[in-house]
Amino acid sequence: MRVRIVWVDGPAEGRLHVVVRARTRIVYKHQYGGVMCRHGEVQGYLVPVFGAEALAELRDFFEGTLGTYGTTNHDGVRFEWREDQLDLLRRVVSRISWWADDRLYPEPVPIVLDESRIQEFDEAWLPVLTPDGPGVLWWQNSD
Repeated sequence: MRVRIVWVDGPAEGRLHVVVRARTRIVYKHQYGGVMCRHGEVQGYLVPVFGAEALAELRDFFEGTLGTYGTTNHDGVRFEWREDQLDLLRRVVSRISWWADDRLYPEPVPIVLDESRIQEFDEAWLPVLTPDGPGVLWWQNSD
């Protein structure tokens, strides 16, 4: 079975997307991690999500507080998360709405930070849990 590769050079400015992990034979690739320019991929389907204020806070945290290197510096040293920083990410991500216009979700449902995948957390790449399963929250990379 052939797999289709789709490069997403970040969602449009001011937008958030989640790629929900699923066997779709479509693999989305994305650049993340600030000026470190990491590349990740997720097989699944792409869903736009709502959260303009959350996006502003995520950008402020990852680009301002952490600088433009994401969570791994040039020497390969990983960032050590403090509880107050995780609390901030939890609060921000919980304000992002997941809304499928169907009978399962007649109202918006918040997504949740997937802390079991904390080693993957980075600028423009946050593992999340949605009502439809695990995924990765993306926004436009800052580089």
